[in-house]
Amino acid sequence: MPVDTNKDGQQDFNTEVIQTDAAINPGNSGGALINTSGQLIGINSMKIAEASVEGVGFAIPINEALPIMRDLEQNGEVIRPQLGIQIRDVQEFPSGFREDRLKLTK
Repeated sequence: MPVDTNKDGQQDFNTEVIQTDAAINPGNSGGALINTSGQLIGINSMKIAEASVEGVGFAIPINEALPIMRDLEQNGEVIRPQLGIQIRDVQEFPSGFREDRLKLTK
């Protein structure tokens, strides 16, 4: 499902969800979504809140939620990978380095 977090009409990312008709109201999101065998299959998380749509909710699949729950239990936070880069002003490098190594000219 495409997600537009800042409401600019552009998709920010896709999220994996299970569509459900379970009632999701303010204060009860985060509840269990279980199948007819009593197995936990998702965590209720959001609904479409428009006058033209009634009873359409979405749950985070349990396979997506489990790694996050494990991180929270083990570390007290979700640990995300980081990319070790820094932004530098190209003018900080000597002109010879910019031209020879970076292939940048004035």
